Amino acid sequence: MIDSVLYFPSMSIRSSGWLKSSLMVWDHIYRIVPEGVKVADAPEVAAAADEGLVRTITLEKPELLSTAESLRQFIDAVDTLPDGLDDASNPRRIHRKKIDDTFYPVLADLAHEVDYDGWMHLPPSVARAYMFHLSLAVARRREMSRGTDDSEAWAVSPFSLSRATSTDRTGMIKLLGSMCR
Repeated sequence: MIDSVLYFPSMSIRSSGWLKSSLMVWDHIYRIVPEGVKVADAPEVAAAADEGLVRTITLEKPELLSTAESLRQFIDAVDTLPDGLDDASNPRRIHRKKIDDTFYPVLADLAHEVDYDGWMHLPPSVARAYMFHLSLAVARRREMSRGTDDSEAWAVSPFSLSRATSTDRTGMIKLLGSMCR
């Protein structure tokens, strides 16, 4: 799908400017939306979706397994977090259908809440790291580029891909890393 881009880290495309400029480069924009979840799109995004320009990806087991393994490797390789992962603001939501069953308990232990609709409310740092690795697994497997209008996601990308390390371990890395072993 070289003519397509995977939008991350969320389901909702926030910037109509990003949408329009991306459609000048790629034929389709894909996003990860769990089955049965309705995205409350802005009018321009809804119109693009109605025209088939914005499409949904259904996750497959290999992508979920790859994400869990990739995040475990990331945790083992890094000692500090980039600015895009080090944020203590409001929790971010990830749907249960975006998480492999073997990795779900790890994230559930870190969640502030898991609601009845299957949404896990995670610390932003954990949610960002997970969605970064999920989007990477999906894009690699489906031979797609990734794109975002989220500045924090861009801050995470070079750090995660380089496996940067230092001697100053953060609490999130220690906690998440000990749970993955």
